[in-house]
Amino acid sequence: MNKTLYCAITSVALLSTTAKVFATPIVIDGKTVSNEAIQKDNRTLVPLRGVVDKLGAKIFWESSTQTVTAINYSEGKSLQLVIGNVQAKINGKPFLLDVPAQIIKGKTYVPIRFISEQYNAQVNYDNANRTVTITTVKNNNGMPDNTFTRPANSSTNNVITSTNTGNGTVINFNPPKEIITINFHNGKYVGESLNYLPDGQGKVYDNQGRLMFEGTFNAGTFTYGKLYNEQTGDLFYEGQFANWLPNGTGKIYLGGKLFYEGGMKDGKRSGYGVQYITSTGQIGFSGQYINDVPQSSH
Repeated sequence: MNKTLYCAITSVALLSTTAKVFATPIVIDGKTVSNEAIQKDNRTLVPLRGVVDKLGAKIFWESSTQTVTAINYSEGKSLQLVIGNVQAKINGKPFLLDVPAQIIKGKTYVPIRFISEQYNAQVNYDNANRTVTITTVKNNNGMPDNTFTRPANSSTNNVITSTNTGNGTVINFNPPKEIITINFHNGKYVGESLNYLPDGQGKVYDNQGRLMFEGTFNAGTFTYGKLYNEQTGDLFYEGQFANWLPNGTGKIYLGGKLFYEGGMKDGKRSGYGVQYITSTGQIGFSGQYINDVPQSSH
């Protein structure tokens, strides 16, 4: 987390608490990222800074509501936790926590099991060695490889089937803009194609049939459209893409409500943008962003 954002979080008044701070190592994928964990109500809480962001989440702070928002772009998932409140939100939908996020000794702590499991990570606590171990599960949200492999005339390479035949017959030619289905290792593309590559309007589904992307493709790459959350089906991002990440201008939604609109670069906010307070719709920040960090407000 950026130092400025972190200072904004930690400047909030400390909550009274009986939680105990232990010199407990927190290990993510074999690497120790922190040595402070908190035991409260038989639950483990960890510092927001240096732990949650290591799980691929981007952290946002709304000082007016004391709300922490963690967004994982590749998962298409957002988590919102209010300091001292057991009522959290997953993509805008209510979720009841066992223990709330809280500020202790100048640091913001969050329940690690809730955060980790939402981001497809496994959490274990070694009581004998007093160590919290987190193992991430690599998941690219059903995204295909950056390019679709063009098959040779032989049908033994990639399978390309015509959606209007009804029998899954492999075709050896591809008329311009024909509607086809392309199966890849973790999902499929359905839509217009040119020279055996997605080109035009189409959709990408994961291997469980859930809609991930829909919009405009150009020579096998996704250039503009919508990204959906794999669990809820809610719209998560709409705008320009490059390399399967938000690039250009676009909008981020949380639970059906506009959270951010403006510039994006490699999945991060960049250039001019506006962030909204989702509970009220009011502007929380407007100004320049560099690498997801707000630079000034006006």
